[in-house]
Amino acid sequence: MYPVNHAISAWTLLNLYERDPAAYGDGSLPVPERGNGRPDILDEVEYGSRFMSGMLPSTGLASHKVHNHTWSAFPVTDVGAENALARSAMPPSTNATYAVARTNAQLARVLRRYDPARADALWASARTAWQRAEAMPDVDYAVDSDAEGGGDYPDTKNSDDRYAAAAELYLTAHQRADGSAAGYRSAVTGSPHYGQVAQFDWAEVATAGTLSLLTVAADLPAADIARMRGSLTAFADSVVTTLNGEGYPALIPGSTKYPWGSNSFIANRMLLLGTAHDLTDDVRYLKAMHRAMDYLMGNNAMRLSYITGYGEYAESDLHDRLAWGAYPGTPYPKGWLSGGPNNENINDPATPTGRPAAKSYAGPDTAPDAWGSKENTINWNAPLAWTATYLDRTADRLSGGPGPQPGESLLSQGRPAWASSSENSGLTPEHAVDGRDDTRWSSAFRDHQWITVDLGSSRTLSRLTLKWEAAYARSFTVQVSDDPGFGTAGELYATTSSTGGTQQLAVTGQGRYVRLLGRVRATPYGISLHEFQVYGR
Repeated sequence: MYPVNHAISAWTLLNLYERDPAAYGDGSLPVPERGNGRPDILDEVEYGSRFMSGMLPSTGLASHKVHNHTWSAFPVTDVGAENALARSAMPPSTNATYAVARTNAQLARVLRRYDPARADALWASARTAWQRAEAMPDVDYAVDSDAEGGGDYPDTKNSDDRYAAAAELYLTAHQRADGSAAGYRSAVTGSPHYGQVAQFDWAEVATAGTLSLLTVAADLPAADIARMRGSLTAFADSVVTTLNGEGYPALIPGSTKYPWGSNSFIANRMLLLGTAHDLTDDVRYLKAMHRAMDYLMGNNAMRLSYITGYGEYAESDLHDRLAWGAYPGTPYPKGWLSGGPNNENINDPATPTGRPAAKSYAGPDTAPDAWGSKENTINWNAPLAWTATYLDRTADRLSGGPGPQPGESLLSQGRPAWASSSENSGLTPEHAVDGRDDTRWSSAFRDHQWITVDLGSSRTLSRLTLKWEAAYARSFTVQVSDDPGFGTAGELYATTSSTGGTQQLAVTGQGRYVRLLGRVRATPYGISLHEFQVYGR
């Protein structure tokens, strides 16, 4: 168990949820908890994160990791014998303690509406971890003091871990109206990493903090949020430039060495491109994501899909102790991402040396000895899940869905809006037309709720964008009228089978007032929109 590795993986999946709450709703995944009234993706992350609080001893910092005293057999064929091996907690570190704080704080935030008691317990654990890390802010993991049977995960810089943890604690405290929010906010804004957007992984986590600040509403200055968006798009532009300079559609340059886990570097850059596209609608970023997925799925120097089970020439053996024991009797599970080419740190006997960066990859049936290029880990697959989900849910943007029309403009942003009800004073209608994805309107918890926007004058309409929160309307109608009471109205769109997410709708109609009428809710909550965007002339 590795807190620093787990933390970035859990953050990635929870960021997917916070950006697109409807992506993996209750019953969408074959997990044991399905049907319990909360999104399956939250069930999965919460279950997998149970060990994090246990990494904290009764006093002091969290253990940096827990593993066997010797490396497990390859393959593992006897789980009982594996569990009988000597195993213990290794020495502590500050960055592992911040990892516990940020994971539990984020989980407390997203679980609060579904399981308040569990959220309270996670929040208490997060605050305890933060306090302990603050008291011992620079304890690095003692690599030479551990047992042999696990990876080191050395990290001698703690300021980025502190910033990422402070961001999650601040956002959760703000959500809870907790008096500690001001202190965490000061830790965020006073950090040298404030607003940083760059390449990230388990060891460099400042960008995760910034992306959370761009995802979840709080009370940071609008100018600071704008600066963060600018940093994100600047980095995304640099990634597109790199892509356009490569022969194969790789997001990292072939002129430099490929790092261990190069495919995860690419997947994390895809995540940044997706976030930039989500915030700007700049199709260049979405196209770059698609091209990078082509790279992962076979358009690369190895002519190999690095994702098991996908592609005509797909990877079929990865460095996994359990799977190798079953293979070739059963195929490897579909959808595992290999680490990828690596010529920066080769310490195994199978990954070839002396080759170009993009071809430094071990051959077929070498997985037991190819941990440097064929390793598969949760922090490889988490960004793959994020990016594959985003590409799937934005497929219409490149395949015939409605796009910008000549002469049209966004008519609804900043216009007066009102609704049948609001869940509370922080989730009022104007938040659905403020141009921000980190705010929202939410109705009372009943059917037949509506929101109306006044365009100021009668306009010719061409397109709608609906960005739903997890609480969406399964059945709804969008109407247009020159009467604010909608005594007479035209229908722009209607459905009885919405699946939420972001909907791009081509419409035809004319009028001053546009109303979305939710007829049937998809969840026990109300209906909630991050953005209700009306385009036209």
